[in-house]
Amino acid sequence: MDTLIPVIIALLVGILIGWFFTRNQAREAANNQQILQMKLQSAEAEIKRLQLKVGQSGDKAQLVYKKADQLEDINGIGPVFARRLNEAGIHTFVDLAAQSPERIKEIISPKNWQAIDPESWIAQAGQL
Repeated sequence: MDTLIPVIIALLVGILIGWFFTRNQAREAANNQQILQMKLQSAEAEIKRLQLKVGQSGDKAQLVYKKADQLEDINGIGPVFARRLNEAGIHTFVDLAAQSPERIKEIISPKNWQAIDPESWIAQAGQL
């Protein structure tokens, strides 16, 4: 009888540990499911955004291929500014010519010592 009590205690401790472990796994699985659900919703929203950007014709999206222009051909735009413009979705002279000077300043975020002339860039892009 003296050996039966430690066995019963060990059994109960094992059951409690198993119960806590299973409960924590279930909680973690629920958290992972919420994270995956949020990622799925974000991906679906991005797909819708891209579909609207591309344009829809019936069931088939019509992709318009735009060849990127060398924005560095414009006086005052170097590789760093060209990269910033590209990251903002401006890849062609037409894209650049359609921007406002304020938007270009916002994208470029020049330092105080950097003099930029977005009006000139827009005019040059319109000519190119």
